[in-house]
Amino acid sequence: MEFSLKFWLTGSVVPKPRPRVTSNGTYLPKRYREWRQATEGEILLQMGDRMELPIFEPVSVEVVLQGKHRSTIDLDNA
Repeated sequence: MEFSLKFWLTGSVVPKPRPRVTSNGTYLPKRYREWRQATEGEILLQMGDRMELPIFEPVSVEVVLQGKHRSTIDLDNA
């Protein structure tokens, strides 16, 4: 049995930057934190009733970037 999920995310991808280290601790830039929070919320909304589905075997993930994006970004960070 094959199991598949698709998620659609709008807007530009914000690559994960290196964490910033200051005397007050470590943090990620505000732009990235806001994008990540919005993206996580969108995925949860799209999951809907599927939140209860268990996944017990390895799955493959395909990322398709559509629209305008920088071709020089480090794709594993995107």
